[in-house]
Amino acid sequence: MKKILIKMLLFSFLVCFCNVSDAKYFAEIGEGNVVRRVIVADNIEWCQQHLGGEWVETFKDKDNEIVNSKNYCGKGYTYLPDKADFHPIKPYSSWILNGTNNRWKAPIVKPIDGKRYKWNEVNLKWEEDI
Repeated sequence: MKKILIKMLLFSFLVCFCNVSDAKYFAEIGEGNVVRRVIVADNIEWCQQHLGGEWVETFKDKDNEIVNSKNYCGKGYTYLPDKADFHPIKPYSSWILNGTNNRWKAPIVKPIDGKRYKWNEVNLKWEEDI
């Protein structure tokens, strides 16, 4: 019980006194430009000196003017060095990468009628999700 209380107090302290808006996120780029991991660090030099490998910064804050339309990445995403951006893992083999926002899109536009839909890869169409 004492350990749980200490952990709760520590977490409360971190939430109250740490400025998470100043956090910087860095992605380790592996073979084939695939993201191996994403960490929080002070700067890219720290990542390179202490962890080795190739690192690039990724941004969570969409309001940051540096970010513009850049995608925050995660493990398994692909880094696009020519665009300094990332794209997520391809969800279905039929989906196409949108070169404007580097996101995958279905070959058929999803209906916009207030209902919930899921993609059917076998039939290559959106089906109502009941």
